[in-house]
Amino acid sequence: MAIKIQITERATETVDTFAEVRESILALAKTASEKEPLEITAEVEAGEYVLEEPFVLSAKENPELKNVRLTLKAAPEARPLIAAWHPVKGPFETVEGKPYYRCRLEKDENGKYPRFHDLYYKGKRLKIASSPMWVNMENLTKEERGPGNIDHTGIYMPEDFFAPIERRGLYCPIEIARQVAESESECTEMRMFVQWEQFTLRVTGVDLTDTKEIEGKTYALIILDENFVPYFVHGMHRANNMMGRATYFHNDVAFLTEENSFVYDWKNGFLYFTVDEPNELSEGMLMRPALDALFVFEEVSGVTVEGLDFTGVSSSFVCDNGYYAQLFNLERRQHNRMGDRLRHAAIVGVSTRKLTVKDCTFCGIGCTYVLSI
Repeated sequence: MAIKIQITERATETVDTFAEVRESILALAKTASEKEPLEITAEVEAGEYVLEEPFVLSAKENPELKNVRLTLKAAPEARPLIAAWHPVKGPFETVEGKPYYRCRLEKDENGKYPRFHDLYYKGKRLKIASSPMWVNMENLTKEERGPGNIDHTGIYMPEDFFAPIERRGLYCPIEIARQVAESESECTEMRMFVQWEQFTLRVTGVDLTDTKEIEGKTYALIILDENFVPYFVHGMHRANNMMGRATYFHNDVAFLTEENSFVYDWKNGFLYFTVDEPNELSEGMLMRPALDALFVFEEVSGVTVEGLDFTGVSSSFVCDNGYYAQLFNLERRQHNRMGDRLRHAAIVGVSTRKLTVKDCTFCGIGCTYVLSI
């Protein structure tokens, strides 16, 4: 594997990693000027390039990049793969009476287990185990929502308009609630899609003694993270409400029954998974993503990415924070009251001009393919 860096048609050097590509581009950019910009091409040979950190070119941090026009492309007849995954180390153990394997990941240098929302076996993405769906049978009340949490232009009203939150959670069919209550998972999520809004709610417990009878069926209380409930109650657009919305549990080992699926307990580092060919399971076949983005371009102009394949990227944000968003990763709590995009994508462009992505493939991406902010 190698990456050949050229200025116009003149080869300058050949390097092996994208970290070296970045260093070379920054060095060359210092020789450019507004009157004499540089056309730089990095031609990537066939192979798998695993990134330890995102490949970042930022004219905000390195103003000289404003005078560079860059092309990152595959060499003729090559399909290089750009990824950011790490092998999951064993030992992999079976669990008596269960259809899945289990292993425990190592903590990082900060004493935390890694955060990720995707997993790969033999290069193919596994799905997160989910419960059967049910239809939510209650609405948020007018008193809960306040006098006008968000108007139709999406502008927040002052927080002191809101009454204190008394809601502990939501109700689900008691048969499903029992499964969650008996599960050993500690990172269960509840998911709900409300028109254009998406909510991933953190589950902290189940109260089987707090029940409701609705249309002849018994529903039990699912207790949600108290730090997240206000965003759900006050943040839902006033044009929407939660009655009749399809709802389900996500990432709970109680529902890990299908082949090629997984559950990850990031609090305790336990990874549970099933694969269709367990006899072939060995170290190096199971991979986890390690980055939220692969390529990041900021305040640059004239960047072309051509003929590259991308995989092995996830969104770690959801693990610790849940998800409260509108379309296209507009996470409503990020940066300001109106929200901002989660910069989790294979290719991220921030305040770029003339960013071109062509003839690329994106396989098993756990977030956005190309995100332009």
